[in-house]
Amino acid sequence: MYTNYFYFDIETTSKFPTLFDYKLDDVRGANLFVKKAENFRKFDPEWSGELNDVFINKAPLLPEYGRIICMSFGMFKDDELKTGVIVDLDEKELLKRMVRVFSRAADLKRTYAGFNIKSFDLPFIIKKLYKYGIDVPMCLNYRTSKPWEIIMVDLMEIWRGTGRYGSSLQEVAYELNIAEPDTSITGADVFDLYWNKKDINTVTKKCENDVITSIEIAKILKI
Repeated sequence: MYTNYFYFDIETTSKFPTLFDYKLDDVRGANLFVKKAENFRKFDPEWSGELNDVFINKAPLLPEYGRIICMSFGMFKDDELKTGVIVDLDEKELLKRMVRVFSRAADLKRTYAGFNIKSFDLPFIIKKLYKYGIDVPMCLNYRTSKPWEIIMVDLMEIWRGTGRYGSSLQEVAYELNIAEPDTSITGADVFDLYWNKKDINTVTKKCENDVITSIEIAKILKI
Protein backbone atom coordinates (compact mmCIF):
# COMPACT_ATOMS: atom_id res chain seq x y z
CA MET A 1 0.00 0.00 0.00
CA TYR A 2 1.29 3.47 -0.89
CA THR A 3 1.31 4.59 2.76
CA ASN A 4 3.94 1.97 3.64
CA TYR A 5 6.78 3.50 1.62
CA PHE A 6 9.60 5.96 2.20
CA TYR A 7 9.47 8.44 -0.68
CA PHE A 8 12.48 10.55 -1.59
CA ASP A 9 13.93 12.77 -4.28
CA ILE A 10 17.21 14.60 -4.79
CA GLU A 11 18.09 17.75 -6.71
CA THR A 12 21.46 18.05 -8.40
CA THR A 13 23.49 20.62 -10.28
CA SER A 14 26.95 20.95 -11.79
CA LYS A 15 30.04 21.17 -9.57
CA PHE A 16 30.84 24.60 -10.99
CA PRO A 17 28.77 27.39 -12.56
CA THR A 18 30.65 27.25 -15.86
CA LEU A 19 33.08 25.00 -17.67
CA PHE A 20 35.60 27.85 -17.49
CA ASP A 21 35.35 27.90 -13.68
CA TYR A 22 35.77 24.14 -13.70
CA LYS A 23 39.01 24.44 -15.67
CA LEU A 24 40.34 27.09 -13.31
CA ASP A 25 39.77 24.90 -10.26
CA ASP A 26 40.12 21.37 -11.63
CA VAL A 27 41.79 21.01 -15.02
CA ARG A 28 41.73 17.23 -14.92
CA GLY A 29 38.00 17.01 -14.29
CA ALA A 30 37.17 19.68 -16.87
CA ASN A 31 39.27 17.99 -19.53
CA LEU A 32 37.61 14.64 -18.83
CA PHE A 33 34.19 16.25 -19.29
CA VAL A 34 35.26 17.84 -22.58
CA LYS A 35 36.56 14.48 -23.79
CA LYS A 36 33.28 12.80 -22.82
CA ALA A 37 31.26 15.48 -24.59
CA GLU A 38 33.33 15.20 -27.75
CA ASN A 39 32.83 11.43 -27.80
CA PHE A 40 29.10 11.52 -27.10
CA ARG A 41 28.27 14.25 -29.60
CA LYS A 42 29.37 11.94 -32.42
CA PHE A 43 26.21 9.87 -31.99
CA ASP A 44 23.94 11.79 -29.58
CA PRO A 45 22.58 15.18 -30.71
CA GLU A 46 21.77 16.10 -27.09
CA TRP A 47 25.52 16.55 -26.56
CA SER A 48 25.94 18.91 -29.51
CA GLY A 49 26.27 22.68 -29.25
CA GLU A 50 28.54 25.00 -27.32
CA LEU A 51 30.52 23.09 -24.71
CA ASN A 52 29.53 25.28 -21.78
CA ASP A 53 25.84 24.77 -22.60
CA VAL A 54 26.44 21.04 -22.75
CA PHE A 55 28.16 21.24 -19.38
CA ILE A 56 25.22 23.09 -17.85
CA ASN A 57 22.72 20.55 -19.20
CA LYS A 58 24.61 17.31 -18.67
CA ALA A 59 26.89 17.75 -15.64
CA PRO A 60 23.98 17.67 -13.14
CA LEU A 61 23.05 14.22 -14.43
CA LEU A 62 26.51 12.74 -13.86
CA PRO A 63 27.92 12.22 -10.34
CA GLU A 64 31.48 12.66 -11.64
CA TYR A 65 30.69 16.24 -12.72
CA GLY A 66 27.65 17.15 -10.62
CA ARG A 67 26.73 17.55 -6.97
CA ILE A 68 23.70 17.00 -4.75
CA ILE A 69 21.95 20.12 -3.51
CA CYS A 70 19.26 18.63 -1.30
CA MET A 71 17.05 15.64 -0.58
CA SER A 72 13.35 15.74 0.23
CA PHE A 73 11.48 12.81 1.73
CA GLY A 74 8.04 11.77 2.91
CA MET A 75 6.63 8.97 5.01
CA PHE A 76 3.28 8.21 6.58
CA LYS A 77 2.91 7.79 10.32
CA ASP A 78 -0.53 6.86 11.65
CA ASP A 79 -2.02 7.80 8.26
CA GLU A 80 -0.50 11.29 8.46
CA LEU A 81 2.13 12.33 5.93
CA LYS A 82 5.37 13.57 7.44
CA THR A 83 7.77 15.34 5.09
CA GLY A 84 11.24 16.77 5.45
CA VAL A 85 14.09 18.22 3.48
CA ILE A 86 17.85 18.05 3.99
CA VAL A 87 20.06 20.76 2.53
CA ASP A 88 23.72 21.55 3.17
CA LEU A 89 26.28 23.44 1.08
CA ASP A 90 28.86 20.88 2.21
CA GLU A 91 28.04 17.83 0.09
CA LYS A 92 29.83 15.42 2.42
CA GLU A 93 27.86 16.59 5.44
CA LEU A 94 24.67 16.47 3.38
CA LEU A 95 25.33 12.84 2.52
CA LYS A 96 26.01 11.91 6.14
CA ARG A 97 22.64 13.35 7.10
CA MET A 98 20.96 11.56 4.21
CA VAL A 99 22.42 8.22 5.31
CA ARG A 100 20.93 8.69 8.77
CA VAL A 101 17.49 9.31 7.28
CA PHE A 102 17.71 6.27 4.99
CA SER A 103 18.86 4.10 7.88
CA ARG A 104 15.96 5.32 10.02
CA ALA A 105 13.49 4.46 7.25
CA ALA A 106 15.07 1.00 6.93
CA ASP A 107 14.73 0.46 10.69
CA LEU A 108 11.02 1.17 10.27
CA LYS A 109 10.87 -1.48 7.51
CA ARG A 110 9.89 1.04 4.85
CA THR A 111 10.42 0.24 1.17
CA TYR A 112 12.08 3.06 -0.77
CA ALA A 113 9.91 4.70 -3.42
CA GLY A 114 10.19 7.55 -5.88
CA PHE A 115 10.35 8.52 -9.53
CA ASN A 116 13.39 7.28 -11.48
CA ILE A 117 15.20 6.38 -8.28
CA LYS A 118 16.70 3.16 -9.66
CA SER A 119 18.44 4.79 -12.59
CA PHE A 120 19.25 8.20 -11.14
CA ASP A 121 18.79 9.07 -7.47
CA LEU A 122 20.19 5.97 -5.76
CA PRO A 123 23.19 5.43 -8.10
CA PHE A 124 24.06 9.13 -7.78
CA ILE A 125 23.88 8.96 -3.98
CA ILE A 126 25.88 5.74 -3.70
CA LYS A 127 28.68 6.97 -5.98
CA LYS A 128 28.95 10.13 -3.89
CA LEU A 129 29.21 8.04 -0.72
CA TYR A 130 32.17 6.23 -2.28
CA LYS A 131 33.72 9.58 -3.26
CA TYR A 132 33.74 10.86 0.31
CA GLY A 133 34.69 7.58 1.94
CA ILE A 134 31.33 7.26 3.69
CA ASP A 135 30.33 3.66 4.35
CA VAL A 136 27.38 2.61 2.22
CA PRO A 137 24.81 1.34 4.74
CA MET A 138 23.33 -2.10 4.24
CA CYS A 139 19.98 -0.53 3.39
CA LEU A 140 21.55 1.08 0.30
CA ASN A 141 24.10 -1.57 -0.60
CA TYR A 142 22.76 -3.45 -3.61
CA ARG A 143 26.15 -4.36 -5.04
CA THR A 144 25.79 -8.08 -4.36
CA SER A 145 22.03 -8.21 -4.91
CA LYS A 146 20.46 -9.85 -7.93
CA PRO A 147 18.03 -7.62 -9.86
CA TRP A 148 14.98 -9.43 -8.50
CA GLU A 149 16.28 -9.08 -4.94
CA ILE A 150 16.28 -5.27 -5.07
CA ILE A 151 13.01 -4.26 -3.48
CA MET A 152 11.99 -0.68 -4.21
CA VAL A 153 9.18 1.09 -5.97
CA ASP A 154 10.25 3.10 -9.02
CA LEU A 155 7.15 4.86 -10.30
CA MET A 156 8.76 5.69 -13.63
CA GLU A 157 9.30 2.00 -14.37
CA ILE A 158 5.79 1.10 -13.24
CA TRP A 159 4.23 3.78 -15.45
CA ARG A 160 6.27 2.81 -18.48
CA GLY A 161 5.46 -0.87 -18.07
CA THR A 162 6.40 -2.66 -21.27
CA GLY A 163 6.05 0.52 -23.31
CA ARG A 164 8.86 1.83 -25.46
CA TYR A 165 9.00 5.43 -24.25
CA GLY A 166 9.48 6.80 -20.77
CA SER A 167 7.66 9.79 -19.30
CA SER A 168 8.67 12.62 -17.02
CA LEU A 169 7.17 13.14 -13.58
CA GLN A 170 5.31 16.16 -14.93
CA GLU A 171 3.86 14.16 -17.83
CA VAL A 172 2.59 11.40 -15.57
CA ALA A 173 1.07 13.94 -13.18
CA TYR A 174 -0.62 15.67 -16.12
CA GLU A 175 -2.11 12.45 -17.45
CA LEU A 176 -3.39 11.49 -14.00
CA ASN A 177 -4.93 14.95 -13.46
CA ILE A 178 -2.71 15.75 -10.50
CA ALA A 179 -2.66 19.48 -9.88
CA GLU A 180 0.47 21.34 -10.85
CA PRO A 181 2.31 22.73 -7.79
CA ASP A 182 2.59 26.46 -7.19
CA THR A 183 6.34 26.27 -7.72
CA SER A 184 6.24 24.78 -11.18
CA ILE A 185 9.87 24.36 -12.18
CA THR A 186 11.75 21.46 -13.73
CA GLY A 187 15.20 20.01 -13.26
CA ALA A 188 16.40 22.21 -16.11
CA ASP A 189 15.66 25.31 -13.97
CA VAL A 190 17.68 24.13 -10.97
CA PHE A 191 21.05 25.20 -12.39
CA ASP A 192 19.92 28.81 -12.85
CA LEU A 193 18.25 28.93 -9.43
CA TYR A 194 21.28 27.53 -7.64
CA TRP A 195 24.21 29.18 -9.40
CA ASN A 196 22.80 32.41 -10.80
CA LYS A 197 19.92 33.38 -8.51
CA LYS A 198 21.31 31.76 -5.34
CA ASP A 199 17.75 30.64 -4.60
CA ILE A 200 18.10 27.36 -2.74
CA ASN A 201 14.69 27.76 -1.14
CA THR A 202 12.91 27.41 -4.49
CA VAL A 203 15.06 24.39 -5.33
CA THR A 204 14.13 22.67 -2.06
CA LYS A 205 10.47 23.54 -2.60
CA LYS A 206 10.64 21.93 -6.04
CA CYS A 207 12.20 18.84 -4.44
CA GLU A 208 9.43 18.65 -1.84
CA ASN A 209 6.76 19.06 -4.52
CA ASP A 210 8.24 16.18 -6.50
CA VAL A 211 7.95 13.89 -3.47
CA ILE A 212 4.34 14.90 -2.89
CA THR A 213 3.56 14.35 -6.59
CA SER A 214 5.17 10.90 -6.41
CA ILE A 215 2.95 10.03 -3.45
CA GLU A 216 -0.13 11.17 -5.38
CA ILE A 217 0.89 9.01 -8.33
CA ALA A 218 1.42 5.97 -6.09
CA LYS A 219 -1.99 6.54 -4.54
CA ILE A 220 -3.76 6.68 -7.91
CA LEU A 221 -1.90 3.64 -9.22
CA LYS A 222 -2.85 1.77 -6.03
CA ILE A 223 0.68 0.64 -5.43
